[in-house]
Amino acid sequence: MSCHVSGTYVSPEALAASVVKVAGRDVLATWKVLISLVMTPALYLFYAIVATTVAVKADLPMNWILWTPFLVLLALPCIGYAALKFGEAGVDVLKLVPSFAEVRSVSLVAS
Repeated sequence: MSCHVSGTYVSPEALAASVVKVAGRDVLATWKVLISLVMTPALYLFYAIVATTVAVKADLPMNWILWTPFLVLLALPCIGYAALKFGEAGVDVLKLVPSFAEVRSVSLVAS
């Protein structure tokens, strides 16, 4: 959300200052990348702190409390990568669905 807000704020300025740009989408994309490069590690750190606080409040053994931030900081990028790969596969399947529907309708009509 913050990427969209700041990007749409900067995009008209870049569009007005440039002769070449048509819609200013490259500026919007650049701001999204820059903000995500800052926000993602900050959010991972915040989640690690929250998980450690929950571990302390749950009165877990000291071993678990000490390992919690490391496990969270290791797991979150892996989960993000897995979500990205599943999303790409889902989009690929979604692109194939209309062609499957066409093949099925043709086979039903032909028989």
